[in-house]
Amino acid sequence: EEEEVEEEEVVEIDGLAVTRDDRGFYRAEERIAAVFYPFLIGRGGAVLKRLCAETGCKITIPRRGDKKRSSVTYRADSREKLVSAHTRVHLIVESSVGKLAYTHFVSVPLAVDGEAREQVARSMADMRESVAAMGVDTSMFVRPERLHLTCFMLTLYTPEMVARARRVFEEQAAACYDLVGTTTVLLSLHGLEIMNDDVSEVDVLYARVEEDDGLAKLRCVCRRLIDAFREADLLSEEEVEKQGLLRTSVDDGKTQEVGIKFHATVMNSKYRKQDSSSKKKAKRIPFDASQIMEVWGKNRFGTTRVGSLELSSLSRFDNKTRYYHSEASIHMP
Repeated sequence: EEEEVEEEEVVEIDGLAVTRDDRGFYRAEERIAAVFYPFLIGRGGAVLKRLCAETGCKITIPRRGDKKRSSVTYRADSREKLVSAHTRVHLIVESSVGKLAYTHFVSVPLAVDGEAREQVARSMADMRESVAAMGVDTSMFVRPERLHLTCFMLTLYTPEMVARARRVFEEQAAACYDLVGTTTVLLSLHGLEIMNDDVSEVDVLYARVEEDDGLAKLRCVCRRLIDAFREADLLSEEEVEKQGLLRTSVDDGKTQEVGIKFHATVMNSKYRKQDSSSKKKAKRIPFDASQIMEVWGKNRFGTTRVGSLELSSLSRFDNKTRYYHSEASIHMP
C-alpha cells in the first residue's frame, strides 16, 4: 500500500503558487496569453515535448477553444523540476514577444469631416483614374475614408493590455490638448514618396506631410503619448528603436524629439486583390511607380485638420465611418 503524503500548504516560488498533492507531486498553474501557445508547442508539438523531456516536468497547454481550461499547468516530482519548467516557459514567452503581430496603433484620421473627406476623395479619385490608365492595379489604393497618419504601432495581446492602453491614452487627453493650445492643427499633404530606393519595385507609395507648425505640434503630442506608453510598459524600448520613434542629438547624445516619419499611405501592394479561388496566401508583388511619380510626384493633395488622435484596432472597422475601430479618442481643437 502506497504511503500517503499529506498535501502541503501553498508555497510561492518565483511568483508561482505551488502545491503538493497526496501522491507527492508538485503542481502549479498560471495564465499565459493564448497568443504564445504556438511558440510553446512548436511544430508537431516538438517544443513542448522537448521542454517536458529536458525539465522532467509535465506541462499541459490548453487546446485552442478549450473553455474549461484556460491555464498552463505544471506537474513534477520535485520543486526543482517544476521551477525549471516554469523558467524555460517564460524564457520562450519573453523571446516571442517581438515576433507577435501588431494589433493596434495610434492614428490620425485625415478624412475627419465632410469637407476634408470630399477633398481627399476627389484627389484620390483623380489619381486612381490616372493610375488605371497607366495599367497599374488600382486595388492597391487605400480607401479614402481610411487615409491616416500612423504615430506608432502597438502589440496588445490580452484584453487587460487593451484596457490598460485605453486608460493610459485617455489620461493623456487634457495634456495633449494643452500642447496644441486653442488653435486648429492643420497638415498639408504635398508630393509622393516611396519606402524603398527602386521606383520600379515599390510596395508602399505615400503622400508626404509638409514640415510646418502643424506637424511640429503633432510631433509634441505624439512624444507625450510615446512617453506615457513607455512608462506603462506598453511600448518597449526595443519597439521604440525598431519603429524609429526617437532621434538622438549628434552633439550630446540626448533624446531630442519624436523621429516619426509621418506619411499617409496612398498605395500598398499588400492590398492587391488576390485570386479568391486560390487557397494559398499569395506572395506580395511590388509595382512599378515610375509613371505615377512623374505625373503625381509633386501634386498638392490639400490641407486637412487634425480632428483627433485615435487608439485604433488593426482588425476591426467602424460600421458607420468605415475607419479603423477606435478603442479611445483624444479630440483636438
